[in-house]
Amino acid sequence: TSSGRSIPRRTLAAAANPRPELYAGLLTNRALAWHLEGRLDDAERMDRQALKIAEEVGAADLVGNILTNLGDIAERRGDYPVALARYGEALARIDSLRAGQHGQRAAVKTMASRVYVHEAMIHLLGKLDAAEPDSGYGARAFEWAERARSRALLDLASTAAGQSGAARMVTLAEAQGRLRSDHEALLEYSVGDSSTSLWVIRRSAWRLVHLPPRAALRSRVLALRRGLGDAQSADGERTRELTQQLYRLLVGPAEPFLEGVDRLVISPDGPLALLPFEALRVAREGSSKAPYLIERFDVRYTPSASAVALERAGRSSGAIIAVGNPSFPQSSEAGPVLAPLPNTQYELACLSRLARGGEFVELDGARATARGVLALPQLAGASILHFATHGDVNEAEPELSGLWLAPDSGSVAPSRLEVADILRLHLSADLVTLSACQTGLGRMERGEGVLGLQHAFLAAGARSTLVSLWSVDDRSTAALMDAFYSRTLGGREDRATALAKAKRKLLASSASRSPFYWAPFVLVGDPGSNGR
Repeated sequence: TSSGRSIPRRTLAAAANPRPELYAGLLTNRALAWHLEGRLDDAERMDRQALKIAEEVGAADLVGNILTNLGDIAERRGDYPVALARYGEALARIDSLRAGQHGQRAAVKTMASRVYVHEAMIHLLGKLDAAEPDSGYGARAFEWAERARSRALLDLASTAAGQSGAARMVTLAEAQGRLRSDHEALLEYSVGDSSTSLWVIRRSAWRLVHLPPRAALRSRVLALRRGLGDAQSADGERTRELTQQLYRLLVGPAEPFLEGVDRLVISPDGPLALLPFEALRVAREGSSKAPYLIERFDVRYTPSASAVALERAGRSSGAIIAVGNPSFPQSSEAGPVLAPLPNTQYELACLSRLARGGEFVELDGARATARGVLALPQLAGASILHFATHGDVNEAEPELSGLWLAPDSGSVAPSRLEVADILRLHLSADLVTLSACQTGLGRMERGEGVLGLQHAFLAAGARSTLVSLWSVDDRSTAALMDAFYSRTLGGREDRATALAKAKRKLLASSASRSPFYWAPFVLVGDPGSNGR
């Protein structure tokens, strides 16, 4: 039932002595029932009793939950200073729990299961910022949003670079200073159950904008991804409606602050990490010819503002490694039957031509094996790693997501380059391109984003990745890669500009104008400059 009275007193009494932690948990459940009934005084009294026991027995996890409940009680009463203090204490406990976990997955799970506390803090600070815009609450909310996300990536990247301790989170002022000019804007989203926060950040100013909560966004984002990922529906009426709806919800409120901006750095959160913002249409009622976002802005993505500021220690050698058109066995007895990818040979030829006599390593056909890739002496120092093959995503165990390659020597089954293999590397690549299907996907963890191939390559030291959000067409992908590399390897344009122009080139062609062909690939990380 919903009432705390349903818990028998004898059960509480029986649990009190032998299992004080269990007793404290039962008290917390009773307090929560009263909390939901609006009996805030009774709930607070019971929570404080439970807190005393939990602290005495060192139940840090339970202490964090109780402090969060006390913060919510204070917020409901309008006692915001106390609410902020309780949420802050709860978050300190979560950080200590996370630091005590062994291994990345354990730390991620600790964070993901408790990210609602960060959301509560961000929501409250956003509410206070709306009431007092010049109070600094919005900047504090941004810092909590940064602490809530991409911690695993930053910690792994610090380890790979040989730095001790957790990576430092940037302040809002530091995020402003990292932007290249006032023609560039960072859109950082923090999606919560109560509301979504959007920081529109430029070098000269910033604004905090409040958007609808997770429930109002998630279903639309997933429906749009399904529409865009199907060649038949990508340019259909329903998909066009969704592109305009999500533009109005996610970008429209930022429009007043984007005058003079032609480059966007998008830091998505939650379900927004699965969305190619370039395919959103500038909302114009009754118009089927509303322009796409990519027609106005060059776009790149980042896991967080702190990831933008992440400094990579290694320098690349300038070598290009291209892996593609693997020889897949065509018998099911040897493992999964994977379709041949003959058009990927065109991507390798394009890279070879553009290398202009520089060091170029090509693995194709039977040589394109996982063992062959990992054995390359040029791997750690290569400037560009390009994989043109099949990929797959394991949402249950993201470490098992991988790229399919030709059988290793002595094997008849396709080999795989998996996330676990990548995380053991120490790369200095300016760019890792995963010209395969759904390489930008993975397990969605609240507070950490998408854990998968792109996360692994960034953590291993790559400065940027080019990944796909749905199953791609290999012919249009070859054309996109040719246009992209022709611009960025020629030294004329950075990677974000080169990719935007490549997409516009496909958009201008009747054969590839549908967003199904040009929208799946997104650039995550540092765009470089002058071809780097």
